[in-house]
Amino acid sequence: MTKPKLQLSLDTDDLRRALAQLSHIAEHIDIIKIGPILALSQGIACVRAIHQLYPNHTLVFDVKMTDASHILTRMAMEAGAHWVTLSSAAHPETIRAAKEVAIQLNGDVQIELHGHWTWQDIEAWRYMGINQVIYHRSLNAELAGQTWQERDLDCIKRLIDLGLDVSVNGGVKPNDVGMFKHLELKTLIIGRSLLQNESHALAEEFHRELNLYW
Repeated sequence: MTKPKLQLSLDTDDLRRALAQLSHIAEHIDIIKIGPILALSQGIACVRAIHQLYPNHTLVFDVKMTDASHILTRMAMEAGAHWVTLSSAAHPETIRAAKEVAIQLNGDVQIELHGHWTWQDIEAWRYMGINQVIYHRSLNAELAGQTWQERDLDCIKRLIDLGLDVSVNGGVKPNDVGMFKHLELKTLIIGRSLLQNESHALAEEFHRELNLYW
C-alpha cells in the first residue's frame, strides 16, 4: 500500500503566525491546508501568500463550502489552491458546480463527512465524479474525550472499498497511526498537535510511524 501523505491544517487567525509555524515544519509535510479560521480571517490573500512561499506543496482551501461553490472554488484555485473542501451538507448542485470548476482549473474537491450523511449520498457524489472524502472526527467530539472507534475504521474501510480516496482528520496522534495500518488512506490530517510543537520533531515522529506500517 502507498504510504499516506502528511497534511498540516493551519488553524489560526494570524497569517504571520501561520507562516512562522510553516517555516519550521514545511519540509516535513506534504500538504498544507488553510483551515476555516485562517481562511475566514485572512481571505484569499492567505492562499496567494502561502502558495508563493511553498509552490511545490499541495495547497487546500478548507472552508467546507455549502453555497456559491463555483465562485469560491475559482477564487481559491486561481490564487494557488489545488483542492477545496465542501461540507457533506452542501446541496448536490453546489458539489457539482465546485467539481466542474475544479476540473477546468486542474484541481480537485474533497467532501468533508460530518453531521448527517448517508451511503446514498456517497453514491450520488461518486456519480458526479467525486473521488475524495475526509472522514472527520469533530473537535467537539475530541474535546469530549471520544476516541477513534472500530466503527470509524469500518466506515473508512467501506469508503475505500467504494473506490474513494479517504483522508482522516480529528486529533490523530503518532500512537494512533498503527490503527489505520490496514487501510489505504490518502492523507493523515494533523493540526494542533504539530502546531503546538516548537520543532519538526513531532512531524518526524509521524513519519517514523508511517514508515513502520507502510
